[in-house]
Amino acid sequence: MARKESIRTIRRGVFECPDCRTETDYDLQEVVVRTTFLGIPFGSAEPFRRVLCRRCDTLFPESVLQANRPTKPAPPINDPPLASHAPIAARGISSNGHRNGHHPAAAAVPTGNYSFGDRVLARWDYFWYPGAIGARDPRGIKVTFDDGDEGVFPPHLVMPFDLREGDRVFARWKGGASYTPGRITRMSDDNITIRYDDGRTEETTVRVVRMIRGHEDNPWRVGDRVFAFWPPSQFLFFPATISGINEEVFLQIAYDDGDQGVCTPDQLMPIQLQPGDLIFVRTRSSGMQPGDLKEVQGNTLLVHLWETGRTEKANLGTVATMPGKFADEFRKAQRR
Repeated sequence: MARKESIRTIRRGVFECPDCRTETDYDLQEVVVRTTFLGIPFGSAEPFRRVLCRRCDTLFPESVLQANRPTKPAPPINDPPLASHAPIAARGISSNGHRNGHHPAAAAVPTGNYSFGDRVLARWDYFWYPGAIGARDPRGIKVTFDDGDEGVFPPHLVMPFDLREGDRVFARWKGGASYTPGRITRMSDDNITIRYDDGRTEETTVRVVRMIRGHEDNPWRVGDRVFAFWPPSQFLFFPATISGINEEVFLQIAYDDGDQGVCTPDQLMPIQLQPGDLIFVRTRSSGMQPGDLKEVQGNTLLVHLWETGRTEKANLGTVATMPGKFADEFRKAQRR
């Protein structure tokens, strides 16, 4: 598989780098990736964006600039929240359409006891953000967020505004791009004082905060064996072990090849392999090569490699896979 990147810097700014853990300059890059396998184009050449820290040269998905929340996938109005293990949309992978269960699309979602203008919290991604009830919408509860975004939500993704002194929050220091954990020490209407975990104190407003409410959507535990998304690969999931959990939704990942990373629950898949699954095997000469899984013998996999036509043994720790929808797209690309 060959990949060629065309990179263009479209914006520069300042953010708090998750690796440097300090405010520093970044480049917002627009990248067009053209991927081929045996000369056959795979996927689209549509651009995506990423963030380059100019201090440590680490690449991050654009979602690290959380001030631009419209880049997140739109919240579903007919599906249960985060019910499956679909990969994130920041790498061009949407979670819509990969959820278990479905509410009847024709049924109007009840709007409860909310009135226009009521202050609420609504969940977008794994966090809850402050907003207000908007105009009535037959699809559900319309919320206008404090930062100007809008969305329509089922009732279980909306709750009364209950922020108070002592609450644990994540806030954008000086209204910047990244969120820093802290605690509200004073609150007067929408004006708050936050003491951050790093010792800084700031007077700001609820407009720049988000929070966690309930953790029932995180099924993972420390020690679980999983396939975990690895951003540099664009679409591949690699075997790993959950080594820690921070703030209930940030999962520390120890990949089998020694790499470390952080994922949210929707970026993981259980290790449940079946014959016929698309598997990528790491080879010495040709990198990751695709094939069909023939048999599972503990941690040993028998994989029929497409390129050579041979069935090879591979250790689980040396392979990768991808979610079903993208595996199907990959197979279709090879038949063109």
